[in-house]
Amino acid sequence: MRLDLVRNLLLAAVLGAFTVACGDSATSGSGHADDDGMHTHDPGDPNAGDELARAACHGLHGEGTVVEAALDHAGAADVVLMPGDTTWIVQLPDGAPSFATLMLPTEHTDWAIFVDHPGVVVSITSHETNDRFDVTPENPNEACPDDMRVDARVHVHSDGHHILEFSADGAREIRFQMRAESQGHGGHEADMVAQAACVLAQGAHTMIAAASTPEAALAGDVMMTGDSIYHVMLPDGPAWAAVHLPTDHTDWAFFVSEPNLALSVANDDVGSFGITPHDPNAACPETFQVDSRIHIHSAGVFLVEFSESGPGHVLFNVASESEGHDGGHDDHDDDGHDDDGHDDDGHDGHDA
Repeated sequence: MRLDLVRNLLLAAVLGAFTVACGDSATSGSGHADDDGMHTHDPGDPNAGDELARAACHGLHGEGTVVEAALDHAGAADVVLMPGDTTWIVQLPDGAPSFATLMLPTEHTDWAIFVDHPGVVVSITSHETNDRFDVTPENPNEACPDDMRVDARVHVHSDGHHILEFSADGAREIRFQMRAESQGHGGHEADMVAQAACVLAQGAHTMIAAASTPEAALAGDVMMTGDSIYHVMLPDGPAWAAVHLPTDHTDWAFFVSEPNLALSVANDDVGSFGITPHDPNAACPETFQVDSRIHIHSAGVFLVEFSESGPGHVLFNVASESEGHDGGHDDHDDDGHDDDGHDDDGHDGHDA
């Protein structure tokens, strides 16, 4: 696996609004800027980061994504981690420091790092600038301290390619999560899901051929998931591809390079939901012209229907925006989502 073929990325269910995070004074450290220019997290507020901590605990006991850390920076190109709702299960070599690639979709961001063993995650270093940001287990995770013992807050000024360093001793298998606490100068909100899709799109794309019938799509060997940018080759006439959505009660973000090519996503249990280009992807509109957010109440295998006309290929990505009724979706929420999964007007899509 190369850097641009990151697996099992179900991006970016970053909960809560993003707020202004930083000044321009320091290049490394953790948390917020002190008078001396260093960034430190204030441990005096017992409620700081509770929402992020609860989210980390919520995803802790899932299946997780297993990766093996590399012995050097070159090998780390094959071990790619990204922030979001994925719990990474990192296997470490005995008696030697090890490394992984960490792709950060936004700059000037306060990151919350959760680890089940203190002292194992050492630092984050920018591949481009060599700026190093130490990861210190300054706070216990009050939401589930027995499971995720480390709650470290690190302010990183750069986005893109970073090296994540692990210690030579301590636990040799850890669970790791990273979530955005706040982002950006000037008060601009970060759409982490869109940013992550744009980062992935800069690399190579997984090539698949759409089928001419729904039955053929369901029987095919390739199943789209949220871990890749898919370059879908479309036959003449109507076309279908299968996509696996692994969690129920989830807001899904669909990104498509051409408007009106991906028409809907559907399965027999919950019906059909239109993939509507009501929002441009502001993060990289030249790459993904369609940014469609859809709340779907059921997990499973879904059929994506493509238009009969238009270009013979399309870039396609799906990622989780937020997950679960615990994330704010009740059986009937303020948006008008009923328990049957539909809005009052019968359409399940909603604006981002």
